[in-house]
Amino acid sequence: MKVAFHFSLGNPILEVVKLLNMFQQSNLKNYLIIIILYSFSFSIVSGQSSRTEWFEEARYGMFIHWGLYSAAEGLWKGEKLRYANNYAEWIRYRNRISKEEYGELAKRFVWNKIDPEEWVLLAKKSGMKYIIITSKHHDGVALWDTKVGDYSLPKLSGTNRDVIKEIADACRKHDMKLGFYYSHWLDWEHPYAWDHNQELTGHITDEQFNQYWQEKAIPQMRELLTNYGDIAIMWFDMWIPYEKTIFKREQLEQAVALIRELQPNCLINSRLGLPTDAKYVDFETLGDNQFGTSYVDHPWETPGTIAHSWGYNGQEKNWKSTGQLFESLISNVALNGGFTLNIGPRADGAVPDESINRLNDIGNWLEQYGEALYDNTGLDLQINQHDWGKITKTRKSNIVYLHVFNWPLDGKLRVSGINSKPLKAELLLTNGSKPLSFEQHGPLLHLQLPQQQSDPFVSVIRLTYNDIITAPAIVAESTFGGFALTAKNTTKRENLKFIKEDNTRPAYVQAAGEKITWKLYLPEAGTYNLALSAHNATKKNIPIVLRVGDHTLHASIAPNGKIVAEPNENNYTDEFEDTHIGKITIDQASQYSVEFQVEGNQELWLNRIWIEKREDAKQASVSTQDKPLVIEQINPKLYLFTTYHEYEGTKVSANALYLLTKEGVLLFDTPWDPTQYQPLLDSIQEKHDMPVIGVYATHWHEDRAGGFGYYNNIGIPTYATARTNELLRANGKPLATRKIEEGKTYSVGGESFVFDFFGPGHSMDNVVVWFPEYKILDGGCFIKSSDAKNLGNTSDGDVKEWKPSMARLLAHYPEINLVIPGHDDWKASEQHIENTFKLLEGVH
Repeated sequence: MKVAFHFSLGNPILEVVKLLNMFQQSNLKNYLIIIILYSFSFSIVSGQSSRTEWFEEARYGMFIHWGLYSAAEGLWKGEKLRYANNYAEWIRYRNRISKEEYGELAKRFVWNKIDPEEWVLLAKKSGMKYIIITSKHHDGVALWDTKVGDYSLPKLSGTNRDVIKEIADACRKHDMKLGFYYSHWLDWEHPYAWDHNQELTGHITDEQFNQYWQEKAIPQMRELLTNYGDIAIMWFDMWIPYEKTIFKREQLEQAVALIRELQPNCLINSRLGLPTDAKYVDFETLGDNQFGTSYVDHPWETPGTIAHSWGYNGQEKNWKSTGQLFESLISNVALNGGFTLNIGPRADGAVPDESINRLNDIGNWLEQYGEALYDNTGLDLQINQHDWGKITKTRKSNIVYLHVFNWPLDGKLRVSGINSKPLKAELLLTNGSKPLSFEQHGPLLHLQLPQQQSDPFVSVIRLTYNDIITAPAIVAESTFGGFALTAKNTTKRENLKFIKEDNTRPAYVQAAGEKITWKLYLPEAGTYNLALSAHNATKKNIPIVLRVGDHTLHASIAPNGKIVAEPNENNYTDEFEDTHIGKITIDQASQYSVEFQVEGNQELWLNRIWIEKREDAKQASVSTQDKPLVIEQINPKLYLFTTYHEYEGTKVSANALYLLTKEGVLLFDTPWDPTQYQPLLDSIQEKHDMPVIGVYATHWHEDRAGGFGYYNNIGIPTYATARTNELLRANGKPLATRKIEEGKTYSVGGESFVFDFFGPGHSMDNVVVWFPEYKILDGGCFIKSSDAKNLGNTSDGDVKEWKPSMARLLAHYPEINLVIPGHDDWKASEQHIENTFKLLEGVH
């Protein structure tokens, strides 16, 4: 059973055990009473859980602020809203408008244009699952024809329209849950309701406020809960605890009792004013446009705006971008929350285009990727763990979604904090998905991505796990590699003097002798550089010590002063400089404890420690071998791709070809590096906008046919000769799905090619590929490059027959324009065959 809150009852099972121990000497009747009572407590918990289930699945809903203020449009008698917080719905209070003059705004409503069903359809198209409409805002004006007084929109405007009924009918018609916003605390119409100005003019009495409560609030809530069918949410708007207001607890409990009686499944938000628990409050509402900062177990939401104002403001200029709204929505879901996004229609019912465009963008995205958001939650990782985006997880299975806002330039997505290895990784597309290759290094996952992001707003990667074991304390790997150790990802931040970043300075720790520790996983053996960013406000060097596992580094941080923030303004700020601390060499990937300490009692402002794998001059030089996949054009139709693999301690290249045809792309041999099986397909798709429709192998070795299993699994036909398939079967390797016929001229999409077998050599099945139109020979490993110093792997070939086989090849193809060898540099074409014969000299 899921428990969403910390209940005052505690854990019912443990409480039962405690009470049973207390009453060991009691008779059976006492036991029965205890069991009955706690069975009832279970029903309370279970009831709350079932009530909120739909809300935790929905995650995304619409707020509608619409009322008399919509007709003012943020202006009153030529004057804009007073006060910096220019919420249009506050115009009566801010601009000190009388009740009577304010009521005249009702005459501006254009009823023949107002259609609440259009709002419901807009919410539906945007992927929203519920709507909350302002049935009565702080101005005290009811949108429906309330029987409590005459201050309602229908009466003031002289219409018989009931917008609340119309939207309730439309919600039922379109399977949309409906909730009501009801301002229970502030009401500027009723003389005995709360008004903030009473701080100056004098408070109403408790008796007077209770008169408002019993005369207006409770009867109006009863009308809303009785006359409009199923109500999913009663959304209140008192943003401070009731103890700091005029409310009495029993008045709020009266509202709860009314809701539970008339609408047992209706949810109540925390702005009612009571503590968030199962009995009174079903979900927590954060501040306006306040988003989550930590994972919270119980249901919660952020009410947010697309612009700044909630009600329509014709002077509005502060529109949030679609990207910002995606960030808000996905970030909240990743912390187990939801997002209720507001629209403020005009007095004719029209919704601003800026709102419609953004809602449609979100709806289009959710139509494709909704599985990554609906009924999702997050993982117990550090807040803002990844600089590329957010992570969500399905609530009822072990599927994780990576929401990538910032697509990595180097094609590698670095995920930190999950120890489990995924069963598979897939990039979600508008028309399905494509598999991604990946490597797992302890709690670090490296995914190979195509160069182009799959979605202009947020690309989504789906990871499927058997089970999920997280490492929440591990320092995350940065987008381009490397690790930033900061106050935010220490293991014991609560003991530190942490200063948040401001407009000019980064966040930092005031370190003065205490130990600051981190947990770090280094994914590769090698040498790592360490640097420290800090501000030393003293006039002396400050000695520090840094320990990484068994390695200890000592350094001295020189004083530094100020830096100009803006010129000609006397605007200066503290300077945080990087200091190289040293380097460490590790012999294996592993988790390491990192400890930093100032030696002595001087205070150093520590911003971060940066740890990054060192690349020596040879590694840092720009060469094709720095890239796992290199593609070069031979002619407009034929391309060579090179991948790399460790062979006998040396990084060796493998050359292969692909051919563009009118029907699609054909591969001649697969990448040697398994991590490049999918990136090759992605590169071809991106470069040529064409799919790969066939994969051919020139012999059975891993550098030629190693990718058969992968391509078979994703449905690309694979081809090999009968000899090659027999050798693949004998060695327990995946087989080709189709057969190559030797000597046959294949014609595919206007391109021709032939596979020929001239006898054994490098292997017993090595064939070559001839492209007759271009007189290009793909020799595979049968032909050595001009750079080759030996024959390479000949363990299962026939070296004695190699030279006669080569002679038969030259007799068959006397005119060759270009020869492609299987390995090494391919461009010295005229020397490849000559060097192959030279290496075969003396072989008997």
